[in-house]
Amino acid sequence: MLEKNKSILFQVILILFALFHLISIQAQESSYALDAPCQIFGNYPTLEEIKKARLRNDPTKILVKTVKGNPIEVPTTDAYDAVKISDEKGFHSFMKTYESICGKGIKPPFYYSIPFIVELETQKCVGESKRFKKSSILKSEFWRSKAEQLSISICYNTRNAILNNPLALPEPLDSKCPDFGILSIKKEDLNQFKLNSDSGKIWVRTANGKFLAIRNDQATEAFKISNDDELFHHYVNFAMVCGERVPPHFDVIPYLETESAEGCIRHADKSNPRAEAECYEKANDSFLGDKFKKKK
Repeated sequence: MLEKNKSILFQVILILFALFHLISIQAQESSYALDAPCQIFGNYPTLEEIKKARLRNDPTKILVKTVKGNPIEVPTTDAYDAVKISDEKGFHSFMKTYESICGKGIKPPFYYSIPFIVELETQKCVGESKRFKKSSILKSEFWRSKAEQLSISICYNTRNAILNNPLALPEPLDSKCPDFGILSIKKEDLNQFKLNSDSGKIWVRTANGKFLAIRNDQATEAFKISNDDELFHHYVNFAMVCGERVPPHFDVIPYLETESAEGCIRHADKSNPRAEAECYEKANDSFLGDKFKKKK
Protein backbone atom coordinates (compact mmCIF):
# COMPACT_ATOMS: atom_id res chain seq x y z
CA MET A 1 0.00 0.00 0.00
CA LEU A 2 2.86 2.35 0.89
CA GLU A 3 4.62 1.58 -2.37
CA LYS A 4 1.43 2.30 -4.32
CA ASN A 5 1.02 5.66 -2.56
CA LYS A 6 4.64 6.53 -3.34
CA SER A 7 4.03 5.71 -7.01
CA ILE A 8 0.90 7.90 -7.14
CA LEU A 9 2.74 10.74 -5.37
CA PHE A 10 5.62 10.49 -7.83
CA GLN A 11 3.22 10.65 -10.79
CA VAL A 12 1.48 13.70 -9.30
CA ILE A 13 4.86 15.43 -8.86
CA LEU A 14 5.74 14.68 -12.50
CA ILE A 15 2.40 16.06 -13.71
CA LEU A 16 2.79 19.21 -11.61
CA PHE A 17 6.35 19.67 -12.88
CA ALA A 18 5.19 19.34 -16.49
CA LEU A 19 2.38 21.85 -15.88
CA PHE A 20 4.74 24.36 -14.28
CA HIS A 21 7.18 23.91 -17.20
CA LEU A 22 4.39 24.47 -19.74
CA ILE A 23 3.14 27.55 -17.89
CA SER A 24 6.70 28.87 -17.77
CA ILE A 25 7.14 28.40 -21.53
CA GLN A 26 3.77 29.99 -22.27
CA ALA A 27 4.63 32.94 -20.05
CA GLN A 28 7.96 33.27 -21.78
CA GLU A 29 6.86 32.81 -25.38
CA SER A 30 5.35 35.37 -27.63
CA SER A 31 1.93 34.51 -28.95
CA TYR A 32 3.34 35.26 -32.41
CA ALA A 33 6.17 33.48 -34.24
CA LEU A 34 7.89 35.41 -37.01
CA ASP A 35 7.57 33.57 -40.31
CA ALA A 36 10.57 35.07 -42.09
CA PRO A 37 11.60 33.54 -45.43
CA CYS A 38 15.24 32.52 -45.57
CA GLN A 39 15.77 35.01 -48.41
CA ILE A 40 15.23 37.94 -46.03
CA PHE A 41 15.94 36.63 -42.53
CA GLY A 42 18.81 38.73 -41.28
CA ASN A 43 17.56 41.65 -43.30
CA TYR A 44 13.89 41.52 -42.30
CA PRO A 45 12.33 44.86 -43.31
CA THR A 46 9.37 45.16 -40.93
CA LEU A 47 10.41 46.00 -37.37
CA GLU A 48 6.78 45.97 -36.19
CA GLU A 49 6.53 42.30 -37.11
CA ILE A 50 9.74 41.60 -35.21
CA LYS A 51 8.42 43.40 -32.11
CA LYS A 52 5.29 41.24 -32.17
CA ALA A 53 7.48 38.13 -32.00
CA ARG A 54 9.47 39.22 -28.93
CA LEU A 55 9.40 36.98 -25.88
CA ARG A 56 7.34 38.52 -23.10
CA ASN A 57 10.01 38.20 -20.44
CA ASP A 58 13.06 38.67 -22.68
CA PRO A 59 12.76 41.28 -25.45
CA THR A 60 16.29 40.47 -26.63
CA LYS A 61 14.86 37.28 -28.15
CA ILE A 62 12.08 36.53 -30.62
CA LEU A 63 10.17 33.45 -31.68
CA VAL A 64 10.81 32.42 -35.28
CA LYS A 65 9.42 29.57 -37.39
CA THR A 66 12.02 27.32 -39.00
CA VAL A 67 11.64 25.92 -42.51
CA LYS A 68 10.22 22.82 -40.84
CA GLY A 69 7.55 24.90 -39.12
CA ASN A 70 8.95 24.60 -35.60
CA PRO A 71 9.17 27.78 -33.46
CA ILE A 72 12.57 28.51 -31.94
CA GLU A 73 14.01 31.34 -29.86
CA VAL A 74 16.71 33.49 -31.49
CA PRO A 75 18.39 36.84 -30.73
CA THR A 76 16.18 39.72 -31.90
CA THR A 77 18.94 41.54 -33.80
CA ASP A 78 19.70 38.47 -35.92
CA ALA A 79 16.44 39.06 -37.78
CA TYR A 80 17.32 42.45 -39.23
CA ASP A 81 20.88 43.55 -38.47
CA ALA A 82 23.05 40.97 -40.24
CA VAL A 83 24.34 43.35 -42.91
CA LYS A 84 26.07 45.35 -40.16
CA ILE A 85 28.02 42.46 -38.65
CA SER A 86 31.73 43.28 -38.75
CA ASP A 87 33.22 40.94 -36.14
CA GLU A 88 33.88 37.21 -36.21
CA LYS A 89 31.93 36.42 -33.03
CA GLY A 90 28.82 38.23 -34.26
CA PHE A 91 29.11 36.56 -37.67
CA HIS A 92 29.34 33.03 -36.27
CA SER A 93 26.46 33.74 -33.88
CA PHE A 94 24.27 34.91 -36.76
CA MET A 95 25.18 31.97 -39.00
CA LYS A 96 24.37 29.55 -36.20
CA THR A 97 20.93 31.18 -35.91
CA TYR A 98 20.43 31.24 -39.68
CA GLU A 99 21.32 27.58 -40.12
CA SER A 100 19.02 26.57 -37.25
CA ILE A 101 16.17 28.24 -39.16
CA CYS A 102 17.05 27.49 -42.78
CA GLY A 103 19.18 24.35 -42.65
CA LYS A 104 22.80 23.34 -42.17
CA GLY A 105 25.19 24.81 -44.73
CA ILE A 106 22.64 27.26 -46.16
CA LYS A 107 23.90 30.82 -46.72
CA PRO A 108 21.73 33.95 -46.90
CA PRO A 109 21.60 35.63 -50.34
CA PHE A 110 23.35 38.68 -48.87
CA TYR A 111 26.16 36.55 -47.40
CA TYR A 112 28.89 38.32 -49.40
CA SER A 113 27.51 41.73 -48.34
CA ILE A 114 28.06 41.08 -44.62
CA PRO A 115 30.92 43.45 -43.64
CA PHE A 116 32.88 40.70 -41.86
CA ILE A 117 32.81 38.57 -45.03
CA VAL A 118 33.52 41.59 -47.25
CA GLU A 119 36.74 42.30 -45.34
CA LEU A 120 37.67 38.62 -45.29
CA GLU A 121 37.16 38.28 -49.06
CA THR A 122 39.08 41.51 -49.68
CA GLN A 123 42.10 40.17 -47.80
CA LYS A 124 41.89 36.91 -49.75
CA CYS A 125 41.72 38.89 -52.99
CA VAL A 126 44.75 40.97 -51.99
CA GLY A 127 46.62 37.80 -51.07
CA GLU A 128 45.80 36.23 -54.43
CA SER A 129 47.11 39.35 -56.18
CA LYS A 130 50.60 38.31 -55.10
CA ARG A 131 50.48 35.56 -57.73
CA PHE A 132 51.43 38.17 -60.32
CA LYS A 133 54.88 38.37 -58.70
CA LYS A 134 55.53 34.84 -59.98
CA SER A 135 53.89 35.31 -63.38
CA SER A 136 55.56 33.38 -66.19
CA ILE A 137 53.62 35.44 -68.73
CA LEU A 138 54.49 39.00 -67.75
CA LYS A 139 57.84 40.11 -69.06
CA SER A 140 59.67 41.73 -66.16
CA GLU A 141 59.64 42.40 -62.44
CA PHE A 142 58.41 45.92 -63.18
CA TRP A 143 55.30 44.67 -65.00
CA ARG A 144 54.67 41.93 -62.43
CA SER A 145 54.71 44.53 -59.65
CA LYS A 146 52.46 46.84 -61.66
CA ALA A 147 50.01 43.98 -62.27
CA GLU A 148 49.91 43.21 -58.55
CA GLN A 149 49.15 46.86 -57.74
CA LEU A 150 46.35 47.04 -60.32
CA SER A 151 44.90 43.77 -59.04
CA ILE A 152 44.89 45.07 -55.45
CA SER A 153 43.11 48.25 -56.54
CA ILE A 154 40.40 46.09 -58.16
CA CYS A 155 40.07 44.18 -54.87
CA TYR A 156 39.43 47.43 -52.99
CA ASN A 157 37.12 48.78 -55.69
CA THR A 158 35.06 45.64 -55.15
CA ARG A 159 35.10 46.09 -51.38
CA ASN A 160 33.94 49.69 -51.63
CA ALA A 161 31.23 48.84 -54.14
CA ILE A 162 29.70 46.35 -51.69
CA LEU A 163 30.01 48.44 -48.53
CA ASN A 164 28.60 51.55 -50.24
CA ASN A 165 25.43 49.75 -51.29
CA PRO A 166 25.34 46.26 -49.74
CA LEU A 167 21.70 45.42 -50.44
CA ALA A 168 21.39 46.87 -53.93
CA LEU A 169 23.99 44.89 -55.86
CA PRO A 170 22.82 43.90 -59.35
CA GLU A 171 22.71 40.37 -60.66
CA PRO A 172 26.29 39.56 -61.69
CA LEU A 173 27.39 39.28 -65.30
CA ASP A 174 28.42 35.74 -66.23
CA SER A 175 32.04 36.13 -67.33
CA LYS A 176 31.78 33.17 -69.75
CA CYS A 177 35.52 32.60 -69.62
CA PRO A 178 37.59 32.56 -71.75
CA ASP A 179 35.39 34.93 -73.81
CA PHE A 180 35.48 37.68 -71.18
CA GLY A 181 36.59 40.75 -73.10
CA ILE A 182 34.76 39.93 -76.32
CA LEU A 183 31.28 39.13 -74.97
CA SER A 184 28.48 39.98 -77.39
CA ILE A 185 26.35 42.20 -75.17
CA LYS A 186 24.59 45.38 -76.25
CA LYS A 187 25.45 48.49 -74.28
CA GLU A 188 21.88 48.86 -73.02
CA ASP A 189 21.89 45.23 -71.87
CA LEU A 190 25.19 45.77 -70.07
CA ASN A 191 23.55 48.53 -68.02
CA GLN A 192 21.69 45.96 -65.91
CA PHE A 193 25.02 44.86 -64.44
CA LYS A 194 26.17 48.38 -63.51
CA LEU A 195 26.75 49.21 -59.86
CA ASN A 196 24.48 51.83 -58.32
CA SER A 197 27.40 53.16 -56.28
CA ASP A 198 29.70 53.44 -59.34
CA SER A 199 28.11 53.54 -62.79
CA GLY A 200 31.55 53.19 -64.38
CA LYS A 201 31.80 49.60 -63.18
CA ILE A 202 29.83 46.38 -63.62
CA TRP A 203 29.32 43.48 -61.23
CA VAL A 204 30.96 40.31 -62.58
CA ARG A 205 30.95 36.68 -61.45
CA THR A 206 34.42 35.20 -61.92
CA ALA A 207 35.25 31.73 -63.17
CA ASN A 208 35.76 30.53 -59.57
CA GLY A 209 32.42 31.92 -58.35
CA LYS A 210 33.70 35.11 -56.71
CA PHE A 211 32.49 38.63 -57.51
CA LEU A 212 34.42 41.65 -58.75
CA ALA A 213 33.67 45.27 -59.63
CA ILE A 214 35.16 45.61 -63.11
CA ARG A 215 35.37 48.61 -65.43
CA ASN A 216 32.48 48.63 -67.93
CA ASP A 217 34.52 48.25 -71.10
CA GLN A 218 36.49 45.21 -69.94
CA ALA A 219 33.80 42.63 -70.71
CA THR A 220 33.11 43.53 -74.32
CA GLU A 221 35.63 45.91 -75.91
CA ALA A 222 38.95 44.07 -76.15
CA PHE A 223 39.03 44.57 -79.92
CA LYS A 224 39.03 48.36 -79.39
CA ILE A 225 42.32 48.31 -77.47
CA SER A 226 44.66 50.85 -79.03
CA ASN A 227 47.73 51.07 -76.77
CA ASP A 228 49.86 49.06 -74.37
CA ASP A 229 48.28 50.58 -71.25
CA GLU A 230 44.82 49.44 -72.35
CA LEU A 231 46.19 46.03 -73.31
CA PHE A 232 47.92 45.65 -69.95
CA HIS A 233 44.80 46.76 -68.05
CA HIS A 234 42.68 44.24 -69.94
CA TYR A 235 45.18 41.45 -69.35
CA VAL A 236 45.11 41.98 -65.56
CA ASN A 237 41.31 42.18 -65.48
CA PHE A 238 41.06 39.01 -67.57
CA ALA A 239 43.52 37.24 -65.25
CA MET A 240 41.46 38.17 -62.18
CA VAL A 241 38.20 37.06 -63.76
CA CYS A 242 39.30 33.96 -65.67
CA GLY A 243 42.68 33.03 -64.19
CA GLU A 244 46.11 34.04 -65.44
CA ARG A 245 46.67 32.82 -68.97
CA VAL A 246 47.00 34.36 -72.40
CA PRO A 247 43.46 35.33 -73.46
CA PRO A 248 42.68 33.40 -76.65
CA HIS A 249 41.31 36.54 -78.30
CA PHE A 250 44.71 38.26 -77.99
CA ASP A 251 45.58 36.55 -81.28
CA VAL A 252 42.97 38.63 -83.11
CA ILE A 253 43.16 42.02 -81.38
CA PRO A 254 43.92 44.45 -84.23
CA TYR A 255 46.33 46.48 -82.07
CA LEU A 256 48.61 43.46 -81.65
CA GLU A 257 48.64 42.91 -85.40
CA THR A 258 50.69 46.06 -85.85
CA GLU A 259 52.32 46.54 -82.44
CA SER A 260 53.85 43.13 -81.76
CA ALA A 261 57.42 42.73 -82.97
CA GLU A 262 56.45 40.56 -85.95
CA GLY A 263 53.48 42.76 -86.84
CA CYS A 264 55.62 45.87 -86.59
CA ILE A 265 58.20 44.37 -88.95
CA ARG A 266 55.52 43.43 -91.49
CA HIS A 267 54.20 46.99 -91.56
CA ALA A 268 57.55 48.79 -91.22
CA ASP A 269 59.11 51.11 -93.78
CA LYS A 270 61.22 48.75 -95.88
CA SER A 271 63.54 51.58 -96.86
CA ASN A 272 64.62 52.04 -93.23
CA PRO A 273 67.65 49.80 -92.54
CA ARG A 274 66.93 49.96 -88.79
CA ALA A 275 63.23 49.15 -89.13
CA GLU A 276 63.50 45.62 -87.78
CA ALA A 277 65.79 46.65 -84.91
CA GLU A 278 63.46 49.50 -83.99
CA CYS A 279 60.51 47.10 -83.90
CA TYR A 280 62.33 44.82 -81.46
CA GLU A 281 63.40 47.79 -79.34
CA LYS A 282 59.78 48.92 -79.17
CA ALA A 283 58.65 45.41 -78.26
CA ASN A 284 61.25 45.28 -75.49
CA ASP A 285 59.58 48.27 -73.83
CA SER A 286 56.24 46.45 -73.73
CA PHE A 287 54.91 44.29 -70.90
CA LEU A 288 54.28 41.55 -73.46
CA GLY A 289 56.33 38.41 -73.11
CA ASP A 290 57.18 36.04 -75.93
CA LYS A 291 53.92 34.16 -75.43
CA PHE A 292 52.02 37.26 -76.54
CA LYS A 293 53.89 37.81 -79.78
CA LYS A 294 51.79 37.65 -82.90
CA LYS A 295 52.56 34.71 -85.14
CA LYS A 296 52.97 35.16 -88.88
